[in-house]
Amino acid sequence: MALLDAAERLFADRGYRGASMQAIAEAAGLSRGMPGYVFSTKERLYEAVLERAFAAPRRQVAEMTPNTSSSGSTGSTETLSGWVMAYLQFLATHPTYVRLMQRAALDGDERIRASPANSAALTEGVAALERLNSARHRSGTLGVDRDDPDFVTDTAAHIIDLLTHGALAG
Repeated sequence: MALLDAAERLFADRGYRGASMQAIAEAAGLSRGMPGYVFSTKERLYEAVLERAFAAPRRQVAEMTPNTSSSGSTGSTETLSGWVMAYLQFLATHPTYVRLMQRAALDGDERIRASPANSAALTEGVAALERLNSARHRSGTLGVDRDDPDFVTDTAAHIIDLLTHGALAG
């Protein structure tokens, strides 16, 4: 939907306070009053953007999950590896999502935490990935070097190693 796409871009670029309903309508190529007609308030439009934004990575990870368990193995490391890889691939290919989460975090936006669609792991994951990659890769929002074909694989391996030998171990 053009309206949600425009709203997501503007909320990501300008934050909740900086994105006006009028600017969102203009960016979507709609009449000035259309966002208010469809969503009633900017708050409801923002909630719809967040709901859609949080659904996308969950959907990608869920679509990937059967592939990790189809081998007959119930190994949690394989499943974890698949989930981490799917989420990292999502982040690498959805820079607007990453900017939206970063903007909300920088603005101290409590709507992210309060949103029923929110998962604390997603917000923490974005922050952890940003810290992990800030020194290694300087280009892109998350430090994603789209020209490096091994970026997602290498990052997933680091996270999986941390989880299996660090945070989750005994």
